[in-house]
Amino acid sequence: MPSRIIKETIIISESLTAISADAERFFWRLVVKADDFGLYYGDPRILASLCFPQKPPSEQKIRSWLNELIREDMVGTYTAPEDGKKYLKLLNWGKCQQTRAKSSKYPEPSSFDIHSATR
Repeated sequence: MPSRIIKETIIISESLTAISADAERFFWRLVVKADDFGLYYGDPRILASLCFPQKPPSEQKIRSWLNELIREDMVGTYTAPEDGKKYLKLLNWGKCQQTRAKSSKYPEPSSFDIHSATR
């Protein structure tokens, strides 16, 4: 994944103060892993192993943290019609991240899942 240039205004984000410390830690790992369009895998099992390779948390914890991010409109999850797999999009990505790539590695969402990650 590319190196990140994060705008310092993200530190005063009200969304970040509304989530738990563990969900915030998960969010920052997603920031590092997502592509330049804020897109990444959305399956909790994959997220556990790729975001926490040395000590993966349980799938239940990932789902809980993901639900916190969804609740605060920081993340949207979707199933891509191209391959039927779950992905996520970091919302408001352009407010805190400078993009450099011309196209995404992952499919763009046509809509977001209505349900939370607990399903």
